[in-house]
Amino acid sequence: MCIKISRWLSLVFRYGTLILLGMNIAGLWKICQLDHYDSWGKFYAIWIPLLYALCSSAYLLLDEKIHLPAFRRFLSYDDYTYLFSLGFLGLQVAGPYLKNFLLCFAVVYVALIVLKGGLFLAYLAAHIRQLPGQEFSHARLPLYFKLSLLLTALAVYTLISVYHIQRTSLTGDEPHYLLITHSLWHDHDTNLYNNYRDRDYKTFFWDDLRPAWGDQVSETEIYSYRHKGGFPFVLLPGYVLGGQFGAVFQMNLITALLMLQVFLLTYELFHSLMASFLTWICTAFSIPMIIYMGQIYPEPLAALMSIWVVRRIRIFHLPETLRDFRFWKNSVMIGGCLLLIVLLKTRYVPIAGTMALFLLFHLFQKRLGVRQKFKITLIVTSIIFVNILFAVLIDSRISDSTFMLWFLRGYNPLYGVLGGLFDQEYGLFFYTPLYMLACVGLGLLTRQEWRDVLSIAAIVIFNYVFICLWPLWHAAPTPPLRYFLPILPLLAVFLAKFFAQKSSVIKSILFGVCALWSGLLAWTITINPWWRYNWADGTNNFLEAFSRNLAVNLPRLFPSWIRVNPAAPYLTLAGILGIGALIYACRVETKGAFSFLQKFTPDLHIFLIIISVISLGFVGLALGKILPSRLMEAEDALDVSVSGGKRVPETLDPWNNQLYIREWKFFGWQLNPGDQLEVRPKLYHSLPSSKDGQPVEWELHIYARAVFDADDRERSLAMGIFVNGKPVAQTTVTETGWKIYTFHLFMEEQRPLIAVRNQESQNSQRALIIDKLRFQ
Repeated sequence: MCIKISRWLSLVFRYGTLILLGMNIAGLWKICQLDHYDSWGKFYAIWIPLLYALCSSAYLLLDEKIHLPAFRRFLSYDDYTYLFSLGFLGLQVAGPYLKNFLLCFAVVYVALIVLKGGLFLAYLAAHIRQLPGQEFSHARLPLYFKLSLLLTALAVYTLISVYHIQRTSLTGDEPHYLLITHSLWHDHDTNLYNNYRDRDYKTFFWDDLRPAWGDQVSETEIYSYRHKGGFPFVLLPGYVLGGQFGAVFQMNLITALLMLQVFLLTYELFHSLMASFLTWICTAFSIPMIIYMGQIYPEPLAALMSIWVVRRIRIFHLPETLRDFRFWKNSVMIGGCLLLIVLLKTRYVPIAGTMALFLLFHLFQKRLGVRQKFKITLIVTSIIFVNILFAVLIDSRISDSTFMLWFLRGYNPLYGVLGGLFDQEYGLFFYTPLYMLACVGLGLLTRQEWRDVLSIAAIVIFNYVFICLWPLWHAAPTPPLRYFLPILPLLAVFLAKFFAQKSSVIKSILFGVCALWSGLLAWTITINPWWRYNWADGTNNFLEAFSRNLAVNLPRLFPSWIRVNPAAPYLTLAGILGIGALIYACRVETKGAFSFLQKFTPDLHIFLIIISVISLGFVGLALGKILPSRLMEAEDALDVSVSGGKRVPETLDPWNNQLYIREWKFFGWQLNPGDQLEVRPKLYHSLPSSKDGQPVEWELHIYARAVFDADDRERSLAMGIFVNGKPVAQTTVTETGWKIYTFHLFMEEQRPLIAVRNQESQNSQRALIIDKLRFQ
């Protein structure tokens, strides 16, 4: 009893210390004359002490259940983290002298979340290791442990989300969903006419919010077609209680519940607590979950219902009699959840259909023969496919030929299939290579395990391919992997299989390298949430930003399947072959090969991970410096500059320029008379072995087209080529469609300045549009 009282007294003492810390942060913020950012001072004065309070409380409360021998050691580590608060106070003193002091504060805040969250996860991992065999039946899985996972994820999500609310504003579909929710609560309808008129969105959106095209059906009626469905109804509890913060907190809770379901499903399949725990960490705190946990989109809720349905179907059985209450209860729960998935968003019909197929397959697999199973599966698959096709065809948007121009021409679905995994803007493996380990785990499954997870793999693959059939699979400009999110947690099943394997050197190095890359990108996008947005133009925004500082063209080192770059096929093939090689190596190692590697100590494992990461980074930067640039896109920001003109199409939003892209295929830069576009390519990384100083011939291909007025009879314009300011060639452009114009240039420099100019007179209305320049 005395021990419990002493612990609670120590907790009260910590609370008092944290209250003083908050007061010091707020007071020092004004003393250091940072009060013109007063909202940030109040933010840190509230949330940093709250972060410390949550962690200290968690240790003391859990010790009542866990009784971990190393408790005092972890509690002392937590006490040491209080010293970082002094560093934050010191940073406030230095704030007026720092150039980007708000960024420094953000880095410290996120670092505190990572440090204290990582320490608490290590505490839970130590508890798992002390359990006998790290395994027990699902029925005996302690409630406190599940609550610990749920509340840990919820705390981290909330602490990051409040920072993002303070740092950024709602974008894309988010304000529209909240406005519909606002109308449901205050007006009891979904007619948004008066809500747009009265600017009811001003409490959560700073700019003018306008209805999307086609939403206004009459002078006094506006219904959001793009945002219809049941999701605004789901947001009502959070929005009513706390406005925007309440809605975001509700999304935090939904995502935390989703991650708990991932943990439970993987544990039910492989019965390894540590493997499920590692899978939970890798999925919960990496992209895309660390992004969408605070985004007001329906995808996390759809994913939660999908994975819950999978878990329920796995334990669903036909009854012996029709009076079996358990059978009817499960039937109603599964059917109701599938219906809610469809009502949430109509594009989730394929997900609900494959779930229904999974249910039928599960019911018949033990009662029918092999040939009968095949016939039933084929028939049910055909019925579901026909129903989905019928639902798609009756959609009024698809029957509109103008709207469907993007679907009928100029799109290769293979680009979507490969881009969803490897693309630098929206690819899963680019942002979180930890999911590559899921592919490795898929190749490590035994025959018996394949029988258990085959249906789950089929659900993932079918829905992934179905999404990739749509040219806007990337959902730009929303954050990456939005449309894949409802099925992505099911991929974690195979990640758990990778972690369930016996510890080995290959496993340690793979996990270490992939975790460092995934963590680095999650860290970067968490600190600067604007970098999570891209424009589907073939260039990753934060890679482009880092390229300016490193003087290395990073985007060309990664594949792009939206605007296919030269490296995309080779890098993608290398990635696929690499995954295959890793599967082979892991399978061979499990059979006893590479026995000499078992002698490596854990310290040596860490050393190899660090060396591998440094080597990959060095090789990448070296390639960026050495490789020549043979293709220069007109709208690029690196090594490309323009004097006048405008981007074509002008909008960056793929939803607005999709008709242009399907009609003209390429982005470009329009040059009016007198405007010019300049590029500085790296033509070769070393001088030719021929005579030094002698000019080298290069073949330049310019992809261009002309724009003429309807009454222009000549329909031609002059395009001039300049090298280092000197005119070297000129040609006439007469085609209004894309055409390749070829020039032969003799140059001595490795990095010449090449300019393309519209040489028409200033009073001319003839414009020149440049797509790209290719050197051979």
